[in-house]
Amino acid sequence: MPARAAWVVLLLSSVALSVHGHCPNFCNGHGRCVGPNKCQCFDAWEGGDCSIRRCPFDNAWADVAIGNDVAHQSAECSNRGVCNHKTGVCTCFRGYEGLACNRMICPDDCNGHGRCRSMRYHASRMPEGLPRYDYGMVWDADLIFGCACDKGWTGYSCALRVAPTGDDPMTTGQVDEIQLLRCDLDVLDTDAAFTLEFREDTTVALSGVTTAAELEAALEELPSIRDVSVSYESSTGTVTTLCTINEPSLGVTATSSNVVKITFLSEFGDLPDLVLHNVDGSAFSAAKTAKVHLASAGGTLTRAGDGATLLSQSGTKEDAPCSGRGFWNTLTGECECYTGYMTSDGRSNKGSRADCGFDVDPITSCPGVEIECSGNGVCSNHPEYRCTCNAGYTGGDCSERVCPSGKAWFGAPTALHTAHHLAECSNKGACDRKTGTCKCQLHFEGEACHRMVCPAKTSPLGVCSGHGACRKMAEMAENAVTNGDATPFSYGATPNKASTWDWDSVYGCVCDEGFQGYDCSERVCPKGDDVTTTGQEDEIQSISCRFVGLSAGGTSPTFSLKFRQHSTPQLPHTISASGLKAALEALPSITEVVVAYKDVLGAPAAGPDEACPSTNSDNIIFLWFKSENGDVPPVTVTLGSGFSNGVELVLPSNMGATEERKGTTENAECSGRGICDHETGRCACFPGFGSSNGSGGAGGRGDCGYREPYFRHKSEVHRHW
Repeated sequence: MPARAAWVVLLLSSVALSVHGHCPNFCNGHGRCVGPNKCQCFDAWEGGDCSIRRCPFDNAWADVAIGNDVAHQSAECSNRGVCNHKTGVCTCFRGYEGLACNRMICPDDCNGHGRCRSMRYHASRMPEGLPRYDYGMVWDADLIFGCACDKGWTGYSCALRVAPTGDDPMTTGQVDEIQLLRCDLDVLDTDAAFTLEFREDTTVALSGVTTAAELEAALEELPSIRDVSVSYESSTGTVTTLCTINEPSLGVTATSSNVVKITFLSEFGDLPDLVLHNVDGSAFSAAKTAKVHLASAGGTLTRAGDGATLLSQSGTKEDAPCSGRGFWNTLTGECECYTGYMTSDGRSNKGSRADCGFDVDPITSCPGVEIECSGNGVCSNHPEYRCTCNAGYTGGDCSERVCPSGKAWFGAPTALHTAHHLAECSNKGACDRKTGTCKCQLHFEGEACHRMVCPAKTSPLGVCSGHGACRKMAEMAENAVTNGDATPFSYGATPNKASTWDWDSVYGCVCDEGFQGYDCSERVCPKGDDVTTTGQEDEIQSISCRFVGLSAGGTSPTFSLKFRQHSTPQLPHTISASGLKAALEALPSITEVVVAYKDVLGAPAAGPDEACPSTNSDNIIFLWFKSENGDVPPVTVTLGSGFSNGVELVLPSNMGATEERKGTTENAECSGRGICDHETGRCACFPGFGSSNGSGGAGGRGDCGYREPYFRHKSEVHRHW
């Protein structure tokens, strides 16, 4: 062979080797070349040539259920943002933040008067003395954030001032809160010191010899306690120390003869319990817990000496803004008292609490604008002169409107892993008391701010970019699809199930066919088989049919076939193989299928070319999927009315076809041999690959599933003349 000809052969061989012997773009340095020209990408990279940066993943805010009550699966940018695949950074939908758009933004940064907390953390920070429940087993524990307001502030964004609260001076027969303490520690014990916490405020260290006056002063130094009475209720009336006096002559060696009675004189209602801590803030040891006792809410403590039992009690006085006898100005936090009322000392006397808890003049009527109870309620008359408001109205004079309530987006749990109790404006809006309407935080809507706004609502294209429908989680589950077939999943069908509280609150986009993404702004690219892999097979399914004749006057039987939610019209039982092929390929879900009729032994059918021939013999309809890749779902059969008149179908119980051979080809975006442009929905194929017919040949699918017979890239040809 001439030298030049030999060189040409060698060159062409090297070109072919370079095209078919290395991975596309050498995996861009972001993966390993494995198998037949395939890239195995490193973490954070993907795509057929590992050129696509992955963005962070977290629980999806909204998605289609994958099982009954199973949703909020891990998703890129948490299904609330778009991934920049060049940088691996999520661009979040407004109102969301975090690397994976996995945090709800706190409104207005809590206006500088609160702390932005997750549901999980907020649950862990509930004040001791109040019920505390974990909240970590629900999908939103680390996604939903809200404002925990500083003292003196309230509202979903901590923008409102808290008004002074107090006891209604017109109500009677109510009692103060009484809590009890008994310390059985020896006053000489070095571990006898401890502190008391109330509403997140903690006293100075209390020793075993602390007197009643010292304990009272320590409690009243707390910002959360105005006035408290402390008395030592000993059996002898002479005990002056907080803890046990270890004096054998008095017979006091284990149980104290002193029970401490703490009466709250200015904090009203059913109060949280006092909480015991070691001086360093740590919890008591088991031994110490057994020797220091607290009682509240009707609990009792017994003292040594006379064995007397002392009873605690819950406070029953009102603790209402402006004592229920004034208007609360949420901008200033001040009370505008109704006529006849002014500031009190909390004990129905004139004082400086600014709470409207003192009745200046003899009260002879209920408060109201122009008329009693403002015409929106009923007056109780003497002696309380208290308004009972009609539905939709509130306030001491029934002049204020109530706003609608919904499941609170943010708040403390009410039981283990259970939260989202009913709250006005769902804790995502401010109530206009004049109109009774909620002004919702951005990206929440509904009369009670109870619905999450769907993505791209403010886009010029409209909700879901004009390519989808906004649906609540329960409705999204109705669109669940497995391998192209609809599935019967539900979400939130069980009433009051804590884990699916969001079934009618969280909304997301269900995209039209051909579109994808959290806001349906991305186009879907064609999928196909990777032509470089070998040893794979197309799926083949079969349906058996037997015709046994018509009854007198019977209707000729028909049937239809359904594949991936698309059905043929009713077809005659005599339809030919070519006719059935045409009917199936007319479905949007099938591009190419081979149809063959054979007998039970697999030989070509002996009878006429009919799906269910009139020969009283079994016929098997074979369906060979040439263009639908992978393990496809079974074709299902719907019988026409004529099948009750003598035609028998031999089918599985689910009325589906039998899988004769499982499909093992890939069904990958751009066949794994190109990169999808989600703006156009077109594949940019790697060098040497082009559009296929779904079976490895050239065609118009645009899927990069065809290997060009000859390709030479300029970077792969080395000239050595």
